[in-house]
Amino acid sequence: MMMQGGSMMMMHGDMMMGMMRRQAMSQADMAMPGGAMGDRIEGRLAFLRAELKITDAQAAHWNHLAQALRDNARKLGDLPAATRQRAGDTPPTLPQRFESQEQWFSARLEGMREIKTALSHLHASLSDEQKATADQLLPPHLGLMPMGNMPMMGGMPMMGGAMGRGATQ
Repeated sequence: MMMQGGSMMMMHGDMMMGMMRRQAMSQADMAMPGGAMGDRIEGRLAFLRAELKITDAQAAHWNHLAQALRDNARKLGDLPAATRQRAGDTPPTLPQRFESQEQWFSARLEGMREIKTALSHLHASLSDEQKATADQLLPPHLGLMPMGNMPMMGGMPMMGGAMGRGATQ
């Protein structure tokens, strides 16, 4: 039973890592200049604006959110290039990998704070119908993983897989 529980934890950890990779890929798509989202951010923003039926009165709030998303994409997109340039031809050391990840998380947090502020203003100006549409459409476009899909342990999201099993990057 203990082994089965450990296997279950590993399975949840693998599932969590998969979700985190998909979220990171979505954010990377949004972030990469010349990459998937770098080429398509304007299309995604146009899609969201049309689906939300943004009015002229809401345009200033929408423009603020759209710019926050563009800025976040650019900042996150610039990070991997800087990391590759610093690492050169040799694989990064473990401390360098942690430093790179810290930089990414820091940039992501800063971007999320800017997006949150812009989103709060826009959300307050939306009708109930628009809010329902926003609740359905925006999370994946903002790089948010639904909390309901996160495995939980002791009331906290399980950040599984990497610790103690030999993480690969």
